[in-house]
Amino acid sequence: MTFNSGQRLKASDLDANMPQLLGSTVLTANAANMPITIPAGYNHLEAIYTARKSVGGGGGFVWLQFNGDNAAHYQWENQIGNGAPGTSGASLVTFIQVGLLAGSSDIAGYFASGRITVGNISSTSAAKTVDATSTLVCSGTTYYKAMFGGVWNQAAAITQVTLIPDAGAFVAGSSLSIYGWG
Repeated sequence: MTFNSGQRLKASDLDANMPQLLGSTVLTANAANMPITIPAGYNHLEAIYTARKSVGGGGGFVWLQFNGDNAAHYQWENQIGNGAPGTSGASLVTFIQVGLLAGSSDIAGYFASGRITVGNISSTSAAKTVDATSTLVCSGTTYYKAMFGGVWNQAAAITQVTLIPDAGAFVAGSSLSIYGWG
């Protein structure tokens, strides 16, 4: 789209480049996962979550799968900081690790949060890369900030995004919103 100097823009001129809410859920009961269907017509997506799990000691991780694919088509790497950063990763696994997750023994009422971006989601000829950040407060003095990156080694367009806790279930109040654009 081309604009001329002095031209007034209308909101409708920008809609194609502005994020559109594709789906959102706030859990009213514990759930094993949070899936959202992605309609066709978008090139990029961003997911925003807040979550806590029903089990576990201090903290855990949020996992991501696309299109119901639970085969070993994923790879990921993370860097988690709490004073001194550490890294870990996995290749040819059944999910991408994309975020931190508050556990049942973390401060009551505190949820971890994160943002996940995926580009080129409508492509049927390229693998999909994922970039994510997340924050977790475990106690009054323990905080974590993390970065995650990964790839889904499939050339299919993304039609569904599912978040999964590393153990137990997401608790009531956990939420996921997904936006698409482009």
